[in-house]
Amino acid sequence: MNKGKGFTKSFVVDRSPEEVFAAVNDVRGWWSEEIEGKTDRLGARFVFRYKKLHRSTHEITEFVPGKKVVWHIVDAKKTELHPYTSAARIVGRTLSYTSNGIV
Repeated sequence: MNKGKGFTKSFVVDRSPEEVFAAVNDVRGWWSEEIEGKTDRLGARFVFRYKKLHRSTHEITEFVPGKKVVWHIVDAKKTELHPYTSAARIVGRTLSYTSNGIV
């Protein structure tokens, strides 16, 4: 993995910032039901597993309702994704997703 690389993708959505924020933080609804832990509060940690291929622990390091959530990967097994940070920012009807350290 090349540290320091990343990407940003933005989407315009036809929902309120509060609805978008709620959807982003419903990780089980869009990523996997195999999530352990809380995904909707500052300081929470959750674990994502995919079969025996991947396990990662995410910590929510920023949480501003209706505006921004940041996850930091604090531990990962069977992957080269450690460490990296993902952030979702909401401005009006635009959702921007940024991932640093993963490409």
